[in-house]
Amino acid sequence: MISRRQLLKASPAILAAGHAWPRVGANTQSLAASSGCFALGVASGDPRDHSVVLWTRLCGDSVERSLGQTQDVLWQVSRDPMFEHLENQGRVAARAELAYCVHVFLDGLLPDTEYFYRFKFQGEVSSAGRTRTLPSPGSRSDGLRMALTSCQEYSVGYFNAYVDLVAQKPDLVFQTGDYIYETAPGAVRPSPFPWDEAFTLDQYRALYALYRSDQALQQAHAVAPWVIIWDDHEVVNDWGAAHYLPSPYNTGPPEHGHLSRVEVGRRAYLEHMPLRASAALYDGRERPLYDQVVIGDLLELNLLDVRSYRDLPVCNGDGSLSFTPCEGIDDPRRSLLGGEQEAWFFEHFGTHGCVWSAIGQTTVFAPFNRGTQDQADFETDSWDNYPANRQRILKHISNRKIPNVISLAGNIHAYYLGTMGATDPLQGESVLISEIVTTSISAGGGGEERYRTAQDNRALNPDMKFFDNRYRGYTLVDVGRERIDVDLRVVDDVTAKRTACNSLASFSIAADDGEILKADKA
Repeated sequence: MISRRQLLKASPAILAAGHAWPRVGANTQSLAASSGCFALGVASGDPRDHSVVLWTRLCGDSVERSLGQTQDVLWQVSRDPMFEHLENQGRVAARAELAYCVHVFLDGLLPDTEYFYRFKFQGEVSSAGRTRTLPSPGSRSDGLRMALTSCQEYSVGYFNAYVDLVAQKPDLVFQTGDYIYETAPGAVRPSPFPWDEAFTLDQYRALYALYRSDQALQQAHAVAPWVIIWDDHEVVNDWGAAHYLPSPYNTGPPEHGHLSRVEVGRRAYLEHMPLRASAALYDGRERPLYDQVVIGDLLELNLLDVRSYRDLPVCNGDGSLSFTPCEGIDDPRRSLLGGEQEAWFFEHFGTHGCVWSAIGQTTVFAPFNRGTQDQADFETDSWDNYPANRQRILKHISNRKIPNVISLAGNIHAYYLGTMGATDPLQGESVLISEIVTTSISAGGGGEERYRTAQDNRALNPDMKFFDNRYRGYTLVDVGRERIDVDLRVVDDVTAKRTACNSLASFSIAADDGEILKADKA
């Protein structure tokens, strides 16, 4: 039998399952910016009750001089931020074929426990990162502070929201996609690349290195473990398994075909994210990106991959970004999730008896008509193009009587809060899903015109309780046993470094009710 201590020394190690923790009281003063061969920082992610994934990537002159050679990197884990007593340590190979990205699949940890970690290479020491295991499934958990982020486009602005996020000391960061944008040029932070759009593995790797060089993003990775799902811009705008929708983001078709681009985009994503699915890079066995994280008896978080398996969109005959419903829109055979993922979701969703059951995905779940009463206009890339799939999920929640369901998402570069029932709009029945959609970290939101249009169209979107696209930022989600408190955090400006961050609005969602109530900001 292999002991937990032996597992802890293994790298990559065998992965476990679970999750947990109380309020953070971490000393983050030691989480200084990385430099030298660790200039891209450190990260942890995919936490469970006994395990977590650690990440870094070697870079710099010393690595360049040994190009093509495998390098040994030392990792260390401690219960204290000064590393006066090591919990354990080991060595992991940094391989040239993985762009010198390092993953440590760390198992054998205590549940609901804070750890610090760092890396060493050729006399250099990385910054320290803080991570935390989750409470074991079913164990009592009274609170979780989660930061919800989305759409961080490097070229159009600074990641100022992350400065405030670090100060808020979240237990967990949930990144809902668009970690990178495949296009490089921008007005605020000029591109260092001779190309405008990523098509090759080396180009995607270069984008990740550019993004990870951002100090605010590094601090956000160092302060807490991340749970991460991907969306379209990790590959190309509005893509599906066999298509993408051309847009102003993109300059032309991929050189070697769409499927090749998806393949290299996925590989670069797995290389640069602290994910369990990244184990595929080491053993060749592909893992799906959809997954389930259970946090004590408080929150079941179901992570959906809405990109890899979706059917072709319909009703947008010219391949446009918007559509008007047509005859084929309600075809029950069509799915955004794909048959296998849908079956997995229905088998696992709401099965752990947690206070809250969450759907972690990338965009607004409810219908969102951007047109008029006479001429509906929906986004081709959204759930609105797959209404039968959405209705099956609502029916599943209703039939199984799954309480306190929330959807956590991003993508639309706007704050959106809303509720859905079995009928649309709600006709007196109870809420089935409460939605929390966060705005973008930096990507543009469409300005005043889009805001006014959304407000004027409120009657067409009765599920919507709040919408504001005019601000960049993130969302703090404090999950408790009696209610969820939501704080929309906005930055003053993304075109200048380190601007102020404030609360735009606050809301609460009561357990066993689902209604979204605006909180008094006194």
